[in-house]
Amino acid sequence: MCRCYPPFSCGQLFTLNAFDGNDRVLLLAYAHCPIEDTCNWHWFLEHIKIAYPKLTNEFILITDDNSAIHNCVLDVFKQGECEHRLCAKHLFGHVAKNVYGDKKKMLSRLFWSAVRAPNNDILRNNLMTMETDFKHNYDYFKNYVDSVCVVRSKRMCWNKCTSSIAESENSVNKKLRSYPPFFMVSKIYDYWNKKVINLAEEYTNTSSQFPEKVSSELKKAIDGGLKLRFTFISGKTAQVESESTQGLMHAVRVDSQSPSCSCGCYRLSGVPCKHMAMLASYCEVKVEDLVHPLLGIDAIRKSYTAAMPIHPVATEGMISDNLLPPLMKQQPGRPKKKRIRSCMDDSISDPTRCGYCHQIGHNIRTCSEKRQQK
Repeated sequence: MCRCYPPFSCGQLFTLNAFDGNDRVLLLAYAHCPIEDTCNWHWFLEHIKIAYPKLTNEFILITDDNSAIHNCVLDVFKQGECEHRLCAKHLFGHVAKNVYGDKKKMLSRLFWSAVRAPNNDILRNNLMTMETDFKHNYDYFKNYVDSVCVVRSKRMCWNKCTSSIAESENSVNKKLRSYPPFFMVSKIYDYWNKKVINLAEEYTNTSSQFPEKVSSELKKAIDGGLKLRFTFISGKTAQVESESTQGLMHAVRVDSQSPSCSCGCYRLSGVPCKHMAMLASYCEVKVEDLVHPLLGIDAIRKSYTAAMPIHPVATEGMISDNLLPPLMKQQPGRPKKKRIRSCMDDSISDPTRCGYCHQIGHNIRTCSEKRQQK
């Protein structure tokens, strides 16, 4: 969830988005508010809780690091109802400050490997490498490990839930933001209502048990399980030897009520890994029964029937066609920035960089390299 900025100064758009079982973006709620502040965020989150009461059971809310949003989440949702996590895409922009070229690509690989690490061992290895090669960036990132890395989540956190999904939705609404507020809200409703109806028809006419992506991942796990072997088995629980790391064992359980694997891949994807597929074939358990229920076609159909159409808030008055921009008087002095600055903005200050040799520590007026060429 995040906000987008229309090209006119008469409000901001608040959105709440989610992924369905087939990795498609689903718009759940949106609102046009005059300004982004604590009061409007509180109002928006309260109506989300009322409109979707069942979301609080397994609700992971991902936003950028904004103190106003964080305080509102703590006020609206009780302890245990919602897990608030930070957007890794926004965080990387602060972590990778003052890093350029190939070093930034290397830091990006380490960062996203740590954020999407399936278990603590892989996370620890990436953090150690980052600490060695990028000490300054690691000192900043270590304060946000628990709120960004999926392995530290207390709930089943899908591997795609690392960045704010609203960023994808904002790209769709980019053209629609050129309209005045009333027409913008109407256009967004028409676009998403038509899209959801088409997707609902597509899933209704599908005869398969799972979406195409889930089926391909399941087939890949079954083929990979043929190359593995177990060292200990007791009922539906076993220790399976890792294929990549010799001597490393994974504790696997293929009980249909609580399947699990210590490699962590099932917790992040909801699809059985190759270790679970191997043990399921030995125990004569259907691998399809171990797939998370939310990834099935039936669950996806229900999500679309419950999501649309998006109705206006019952307690609020309808917006009229005669909406005009607010009466604003220009204040004396330099105008302030609209965005509410968070605690991350001032944590890493920009050092002085020369515009001639691009080195840190001096400017173009005191550049020794420029003097030598003269």
